[in-house]
Amino acid sequence: MKKKVVAVLLAACLSFSLSACSGGESESSSTSASQTEVVSNQKEYISESEIPNLFTSPDDYKGKYVKLTGQIFATPEQDADGIALQAWHDPENASNNFIVYVNGTDSTFNMNDYIVVDGKITGEFSGENAFGGTVTAPMIEADSIEIQSYIDAVHPTIKEITPENAVSEQNGISLKVDKVEFAEDETRIYLTETNSSDTKFSMWVYSITVIQNGQQIEQDTSSMSVYEGNYAELSSDILPNASSSGVLVFPAMDSSTGFQLYAEGMSDNYELTFNPFTIDIPAAQ
Repeated sequence: MKKKVVAVLLAACLSFSLSACSGGESESSSTSASQTEVVSNQKEYISESEIPNLFTSPDDYKGKYVKLTGQIFATPEQDADGIALQAWHDPENASNNFIVYVNGTDSTFNMNDYIVVDGKITGEFSGENAFGGTVTAPMIEADSIEIQSYIDAVHPTIKEITPENAVSEQNGISLKVDKVEFAEDETRIYLTETNSSDTKFSMWVYSITVIQNGQQIEQDTSSMSVYEGNYAELSSDILPNASSSGVLVFPAMDSSTGFQLYAEGMSDNYELTFNPFTIDIPAAQ
């Protein structure tokens, strides 16, 4: 059955009707039976390098398949046949929006969910926004779609280290590296700090740095991951007989080279002297 999409862009957020997402026709494009593309049983997927072109020329890839991640940024719309979702492929920059049609009535999808889609490219949606400009987006009919974590969808782990005995301890205060995750554009260091003393300790969390290949690497304070990913936050003040675990975000680092974590802090017991906490982390295997 042929269906039609009606779309309106409201304040840079494309709101659309469910009706054409299953890939039949949009107001700006229709396909007759004589033009129907013959698709073999063998799925032809576009390559990772072709994905940027998908957003500029969706019709060039019509009938091919794609695996795409993104974040839903509009309320899912449902009819008797399926659900339409709209997502940013690049959610951190709110760009490269695409429309996904999912057959069935699975209502588990919500705005802000991160998803990975495996489906057929059905062409380009084209509509007019409130300012008279043209809005375009690839349309995909999903064979499968899954909800993913922020990390898996946006900054997937390429290499991971769980180092043994990666801990530094002084005067009842310890700092331990639990895990390191290397992604393409960020490095996540999972830490646990423990206060086994009888006074409060202040760890200077935002001053924790890394030294790799003789270069000092500061935390990536501009990263949106800490907020968008809801990473656990490492406490700056640790009460007596308590601990805190959290994730620090650094720029992308070389996983094939070891590094040293460097941290400092002070106790409310001013009679105690603390040297810097240093922890050596080996290269990923």
